[in-house]
Formats: sequence, C-alpha cells, structure tokens
Amino acid sequence: MDKKNHISFLNIFIFMSLIYLITILNMLAPKDKTISEVENRTLAQKPIFSMDNLLSGKYFRDFESFFADHFFDREKLVKISKDITSLKGIKREEEVFLVDFHGQNVGGNQGSEDDVSEKPDDTNNEGSTKGNLLILNDTVMELYKFNQEKAKLYADMINTVESNFGEDVKVYSLLAPIQIEFLDNDKYKNLSDSQIDAIKFVNDNFSDNIIPVDAYTPIKEHIDEYVYYRT
Repeated sequence: MDKKNHISFLNIFIFMSLIYLITILNMLAPKDKTISEVENRTLAQKPIFSMDNLLSGKYFRDFESFFADHFFDREKLVKISKDITSLKGIKREEEVFLVDFHGQNVGGNQGSEDDVSEKPDDTNNEGSTKGNLLILNDTVMELYKFNQEKAKLYADMINTVESNFGEDVKVYSLLAPIQIEFLDNDKYKNLSDSQIDAIKFVNDNFSDNIIPVDAYTPIKEHIDEYVYYRT
C-alpha cells in the first residue's frame, strides 16, 4: 500500500471514529433537561409513540426536534456559535420598542386604556418614558418609576408589622432591583429611575428594629452571570 493510500485510509478512519464517538456521546448524554438557559426557551421532549403520530409523520418530526435539542454539549456549541456570529461584520442596528401594559404592581406608571406597542420616535430622548416595558433586541425589561408616596407606604406597613409582632420577632425587608438597573447602555437605562436610590429611601424610613437585606450588591457582583431572564 503506497503512501497516498495510507493517507486516504487514515482520513477515513479518523472520520468514522469521530462519527462513532459523537454517536456514543449522544447516547450517553442526559436527556432530562427541559430548559435552555442560553436560548431562554423550553427544549423539545421525547415524543410519545402512537400509530397516528407515526403514520402522520409527526412522531419523526418531534423526535428530530428532541434529538437536536439534546445533542451532546449543545449549550456550549450554541454559545460558541453566538460568540462567533457577534464577531462577524458590522453590528446590526438595535431593535428598540417601548410597550405599555396593564397590571403593574409597583406603582408609578399609569397604563393607557389600550396596550400600545410602538417604536420610539426619538430614542435619544433620555429623559422620558413612553411605556412600562423596554424591548431591547432579544431582551424585555420592565421600566421602574419611583413613587415616593408608595415607597413610604411600604416602609410604614413594615414598621407597623414589626411593632405588632414585638421585640421577640425579627423583621427583615429585602428589596431586589429589576434587570434594567444594571443595563450597561445609559441611553436606555436613563428611561428608568434609580433603584438604588429608591431602596435607600425605603430603608431610611424603616424603624431601627427593621433589618434591611442587601440584595443589590450580590446581584451587581454576579450580573455577568445568568441572573435575569431575557423576558
């Protein structure tokens, strides 16, 4: 066997070995994961076999989705793909929307009668807000509007609870900031009021017996990790 045939045989051997290795790794990989943190979505689960699904082709389509979602080390591969994509060419234009919604439970914003979704006419206007939700590319963040009256009401209620319990019961208060507080884009972050200032205002209105719990600092220290959902 000449040198050329040796190289061809070696290439075939390496190629087939990789195929068998990936197949074995996929067979051994756990299939019980339900959520992709990188893509922020629910993963496809193993389909239930039935003759109707088999004959209609649905079973194999669902199984294909299940296999793709549970491919060996898929999360790392998706992340690598996103990192590579981010390095290609010119960065795409930001997609920004402000959306009104009903049901805000922190006070401050008054929703309109109808939900409105619109693209801001002037995203450089940093001092105003047109809604309660900021949609920035693939991330949805609630805007925070400070309401001094309601913040004071919260502090007074905690003080009342503590006074009713008496000295033998310790009362804690934990106020956790929402995602937009840590947005690294000041143009859009300034659409929301400062949450660290709001938390300080509330804590300053507690009685001496209330114990504030600092959630802000540890969240800020780990903000580069998967702390908040994108939606």
